Amino acid sequence: MHIGAESRELEVGEMAHVPGNVPHYIVNSGSEMLSYISAATPAFDVKSNYGPKKA
Repeated sequence: MHIGAESRELEVGEMAHVPGNVPHYIVNSGSEMLSYISAATPAFDVKSNYGPKKA
């Protein structure tokens, strides 16, 4: 899990807090399928963040 300038490996069942407006991403370093749950408050428009890029 990469949050801002920090990164660490999470184990099964662990959670990570991502502060608002901080760039973050996940890398699956294992051989099994990665599953995760994400929750945000307040809610945000998923399509504007993850949809096709606008020219």
